[in-house]
Amino acid sequence: MKNQIRDIEERLGVTLEKYDYKNEHQVNTYSTWTKSTNIRELVLKDICIENIHVLLPFSKHLHTLKLTNCTVHNISELFNFESLVNITLDNVTITNVEEVAQGNSSNMPYEGFLQVVDLKNMKVDHLSVLLPMAKNLTYIYLTNCIIRNFYEINLFPKLYHLTLDKVTIHKNERDHYHTIIPDRKFWFLYLKNMEIENISDFSSISETIIDIDIINCKIGSIRELHQFPALKCLTIDALTTVDDVKPGTPNLPFKLKECVIPATEEEATVETFDLEKLGAIASCIQTLTFKNDNISNIDYLKNLTSLKAIKFDRVTARLKDFLPIAAQIISLDFSESTIKNSSQIQHFKNLEVLKIDADTNKQSFGDFKMLLPLKDQVKKFDLWEFSDNHMRNLELIEQFTALESVFILRASKKVAKRIFTLSGLKKLSIHIRAKKKNVFDVKALKNIEELYIESEEPIRLKGGKHLEHLKVLSLDSYCNSKKIHQIKNLQYLKITPSVNVNELPAIPTLTKLKIEAHEDYEILGLEQFPNLTELSIEGTNKIRLGYLPKLKVLDVSSTFPQEIDFLNELPNLEKLSLENNCLTEVKGLDTLTNLKMLNISENTIQNIDGLANLKNLEQLNLYENEISEIRVLNTLPSLKQVNVAGNTIEKPEVYDQLNKPEIAVFYGLPKVPFWIWKDQDFEL
Repeated sequence: MKNQIRDIEERLGVTLEKYDYKNEHQVNTYSTWTKSTNIRELVLKDICIENIHVLLPFSKHLHTLKLTNCTVHNISELFNFESLVNITLDNVTITNVEEVAQGNSSNMPYEGFLQVVDLKNMKVDHLSVLLPMAKNLTYIYLTNCIIRNFYEINLFPKLYHLTLDKVTIHKNERDHYHTIIPDRKFWFLYLKNMEIENISDFSSISETIIDIDIINCKIGSIRELHQFPALKCLTIDALTTVDDVKPGTPNLPFKLKECVIPATEEEATVETFDLEKLGAIASCIQTLTFKNDNISNIDYLKNLTSLKAIKFDRVTARLKDFLPIAAQIISLDFSESTIKNSSQIQHFKNLEVLKIDADTNKQSFGDFKMLLPLKDQVKKFDLWEFSDNHMRNLELIEQFTALESVFILRASKKVAKRIFTLSGLKKLSIHIRAKKKNVFDVKALKNIEELYIESEEPIRLKGGKHLEHLKVLSLDSYCNSKKIHQIKNLQYLKITPSVNVNELPAIPTLTKLKIEAHEDYEILGLEQFPNLTELSIEGTNKIRLGYLPKLKVLDVSSTFPQEIDFLNELPNLEKLSLENNCLTEVKGLDTLTNLKMLNISENTIQNIDGLANLKNLEQLNLYENEISEIRVLNTLPSLKQVNVAGNTIEKPEVYDQLNKPEIAVFYGLPKVPFWIWKDQDFEL
C-alpha cells in the first residue's frame, strides 16, 4: 500500500492522504475497502495530468475516480481502466476530446463495468467519448454543464437514469440524430434548475421513460407529454414555471397515471403551487398526489376531467376544496395527513377505495359513523397504523356490505368479529389486538380468496372448511386454524410454530408453503403436499423434506443447518437459496442437476468446487464470502451471471480466471441480482 501511494505521488507530484470524512479540508485523497489493501477510490484536485495512463498501473483495483479543477491532456487510456465503476469529472479540461471523439472509440475492446458518470461544470461536446465504456453505463449526472450533440444519449444501451441540473443544451442543424437502442430500459429523467422551451425537446429520448421530475425549472410548455408513450408519473414542483397553460385537447388517448406535487426542498423558501400550470395536461391526469400544503387556484381542479384518484401525503386535506370534483373521484388516500371538513366525505358518491394511514386522531375521521353514507359503495378499505383509539365506532364496518378488500392494523376483538361477517370480502389482511386466547369464526367469509391474519396473542380460527374460494392463507404470529386440509382450493399457506406442519393431513392443491419456525421446531417431512412447487423455511435447522418431485423453488436462508442432507429427493429443483447459513464449503448439491439459480451469499465459503456438477446452473450469487478461486465456474456451460462482490477475489482476478468474464457482476446490498423466493404479499 505504501509503495502504491508513493508511486502515485511521484507520478502526479501530489501528496495523498487517506480519506477522512471528518476532515473537510482534505484535497487529494485515497480510500480502501474492508477486504482490500489496494486503493479503491482516488480523489484528485487542482492538478495537471499529461496523460491519464500514469494511473494505469493502479487501475486494476480502482473503483472510483474523482477529478476536480484538473487538466488532462490525454484521456484516451481511460478505456483501459476496466475496474472503474464510478467516475466524477468536476471542471476538468480534456484537451484531446475531439481526437477521441473522431477516433471511432466505440470499436475499441473494453471489458469494464463503468456504471456511473457524474460531470460537473463542464462543456461537453461529445458524450460519445465515453464509448465503448458505455456498455454497462446506467446513471449519468450532468450539473452546470453545456452539452452539445445531445442525441448521443441514445448511444448508451443500458442507460437507466439521467439527471440534468442547470444544464444548457445546444442544438445544431448539423447534429447527428441517433435512434434509440431497442429494448433499452431508460426509465427516469430528472430535470432541475433548467430553462426548457418545450418538453418535446426530449422526445428524441422519450420512448421508454416512465418517470419525469421537473424541479425549479422554467419551461415553455408541457403540452407534448403525449410524446412520451411509456410515461406513468410526472413530478412538478411549485418553483417550476410553465408559460403555456391553455387547457389541452379533451379526450386525448394519452393518460398520465400520476402527477405528483412535491414539497419544496428544505433550503428553498415555501412556495405555492398554482394548479393552472397543469392546464395543458389537465384532462390527461388520472391521479393527483399532494405533498405540498400550499396550493392556489384550487378551483382549477374542475379541468382535471380524467381525475379518478387523489392522494394526500403529509399535508392538510381540506375536503371542501374538492367538492366540485367529488362525484368523479373513485379513490382517496390519506397518508399521515390532517383531514379537515371530514363530514364532506359523504359527497364523494362514487368513492370505491379509501386508504387512511393515521398517526393521530386528526389524521382520521374521528368517528366511523361519518363514513356510513358510503357503506353501499366503498369496495376497498386500507386502514394502516389504525386502532379504535383513532376512530370511534369502528365496529360499524360490518354495515359496509359492498366491501371486497380490507387491510386493517390493530383491530380489536369486537372489530375483528364484525369484519369476519362481511360475506362479500375477497381479500382480507387483519392484525388483531386480542388480549387473551380467542376463537374467531370465519365461515361467513364465503367469497374470500386471500386471508392474512396476525395476532400478538394466541387465536384460533374455525369454520375454515366453508371457505371454498380461499386460495391464499397466511397465519402469522400466534394464529392457528384446525382442519386447514379441508379448505378445498388452498394454493398458498404460511404458518408459524402455532401450527405443527407434521400434523397437517394431505393438501393436494397446495403449491406454495412458507414456514416461519423457531430453533426447536422440527420438520419431519412434507410429502403430504405432493404438488408443492415452492417452499420457504426460516428459523429451524431440523429439516427433513422427503420426496417432493414437483418442488422447483426452495429457500432455506438463515436456517443454519449442520449438514445439507435434505436435498437428495428434489429431482426437479431449479432455484435454491442457502443465504446466511454459516456455510464454510459447498457440498450436498451434487444431485441437483436441474438447478438453474443458486444463492449462497453471506456465508464464509472459501472453496466452491462443490458446484462442479451443476451443469444447468444459469445464475449464481456468491456475495460476501471468502472466495479467491473461481475457475470451477468455467466448467458450468449454462452459467450466464455470477455475482462475486464482497469476496477476497478482486475484479481483475475475476476477469483473469473466467473464460467468459462478461458473466461476472459486482452487486452489493441493497441491490440483489436475482430473487429466489417471491413472497405472497397482500395487495388491496
